[in-house]
Amino acid sequence: MRVFSGTTPDGTPVYVYVPTNALTTVELTATLDPQFDPDPGDEFVPCATAENEDFAITQAQITQLGNELVSANPVDPGIVYVVEQHYGEMGGSNALVVLVYDV
Repeated sequence: MRVFSGTTPDGTPVYVYVPTNALTTVELTATLDPQFDPDPGDEFVPCATAENEDFAITQAQITQLGNELVSANPVDPGIVYVVEQHYGEMGGSNALVVLVYDV
């Protein structure tokens, strides 16, 4: 699910996605719930001591990450700007897409 949309200073769209329900509940979200067992018949045992809240993602965290990616502040430039200064422009892409999991 897309939870952030922004644009870099050079006009590249930036989108941040999280797993469905990640901002509302971790419980039973297969990719986030530490107690989720995808195959109860195998020897894998979920992390019974971890709390679901420890793996929650908040909109504030996503917004901060998105803003860090697209920042045009010359004193503290964004991640995309710094990376492009070191490695060159992204090129060949119509957008930067980031998938976020709290692992």
